[in-house]
Amino acid sequence: MKIPAKLKIGVHEVKVKRVQKIEGGALIAQVHVAMNTINVARQIIGSAMLPESMIAEGLLHEIIHYILLQNGYGVAEKMVASLAAGLFQVIRENNLDFRKLK
Repeated sequence: MKIPAKLKIGVHEVKVKRVQKIEGGALIAQVHVAMNTINVARQIIGSAMLPESMIAEGLLHEIIHYILLQNGYGVAEKMVASLAAGLFQVIRENNLDFRKLK
């Protein structure tokens, strides 16, 4: 997956930054709603480079967090992880493309 430099989420333009590692734990990605940024790691501290599928699912995970937080929902991490993993699997394995038909 090509990781975009920015995403439009709701009415906001969210910067997506590729970083080598995210400090503070074994994080693949991290959202900062107040700063309109999502950081996406290339590797977890103390490990090899992350596979493309983990990076893509991590980005989807943080997009879900951003949407929910912007709408005032404090959702449990386990629920966000389940949604991200399930949606990622369905989209990827079925080659779904949600763009408008031309």
